[in-house]
Amino acid sequence: MCPSSSSSASLRPLRPISATYASFYLTLSCATDSPEFQFTLVLQTLMKISLASKNMHKRLKLVLDNAVKIVNLIKARPLNLRLFTVLCNEMGSTHKSLLLHTEVRWLSRGKVLTRLFELRSEILLLLTDIDEEKSKLFCDDEWLPRLAYMVNIFDRLNILNLSLQGSNTNMFYASDKVNAFVRKLDLFISQVSKNDFSAFETLNTFCKNNEIQPNSNIITDISEHLQLLKSNILQYFPEDNSEMKWIINPFEDDLKELFIDLTSDSTLKTAFKTKNITNFWLEVKQEYSALSIQALQFLIPFVSTYLCENTFSHLLYTKNKYRSILNVENNLRLKISNLEPDIDTIVPSKQHQSSH
Repeated sequence: MCPSSSSSASLRPLRPISATYASFYLTLSCATDSPEFQFTLVLQTLMKISLASKNMHKRLKLVLDNAVKIVNLIKARPLNLRLFTVLCNEMGSTHKSLLLHTEVRWLSRGKVLTRLFELRSEILLLLTDIDEEKSKLFCDDEWLPRLAYMVNIFDRLNILNLSLQGSNTNMFYASDKVNAFVRKLDLFISQVSKNDFSAFETLNTFCKNNEIQPNSNIITDISEHLQLLKSNILQYFPEDNSEMKWIINPFEDDLKELFIDLTSDSTLKTAFKTKNITNFWLEVKQEYSALSIQALQFLIPFVSTYLCENTFSHLLYTKNKYRSILNVENNLRLKISNLEPDIDTIVPSKQHQSSH
């Protein structure tokens, strides 16, 4: 649920309270000096991965559409939902209900397909009575392997998405994760061409248990989807960070005058090993301003929307319907800060309310 306009209007920019949040303000000032600096591009890593995973082969898209229709058929009708819950209870199923697919949630698609595949036996029994045409899909030796493959590939995309979330994620970390995933796709393509589906656990197990060998159409669909997924990811993540590698290891490059003083400072070498990269460059900003500003321009932008969404969640929790008039600026600053207030110092500085 989105907040009302009055809620968003009361949320003014917060004063920086830690290296992580101070970074946002420094980025804006740095970007002003560098017009070519693409701030908006690095802000939406998770969105890029979501967009890259949307394009798929026509037959796989049909599998996904049918899966969503089946879930909606059961979830959207109270009678079907009650019958399905009773059926799951009688069969001793691990889960008692399906999950609805929501486009705006990053992990929705993978979880919906996983739950659908796990409850396929129960769904088959229910659909036999309420929609015989759709029930045939759960007996189809081509539809089920494609569904099993999609369960696995979207689960891997979910793992990639989760690995990119966090308050200290930077461009190097995100780039390494994405590059590793692209290399895995190359491996998967090679394995599938040899009829090796060991990388897709659900598909591999299903085929072995049911003694099914995916036919050439299924193998072609999987290979084409992996190729398409790889090309889409490379299209959305074309940036090459090789020229900026000195940021994560500045003590190996002493060929330029700017680096000589830095690489000769043994104290900083020790500090670099124990500190977060962003915090390190923030601390040396006064002494090595030229290098620090270049490094922070690259490190500080939000790689994903994690920090924004995390703060927004705290806002919705703090400014709820029972406290809709509350000015949340100070409360929100305390909530999202990594620093703990020194109560013993703050209390004596405040005037006590005297009794009348």
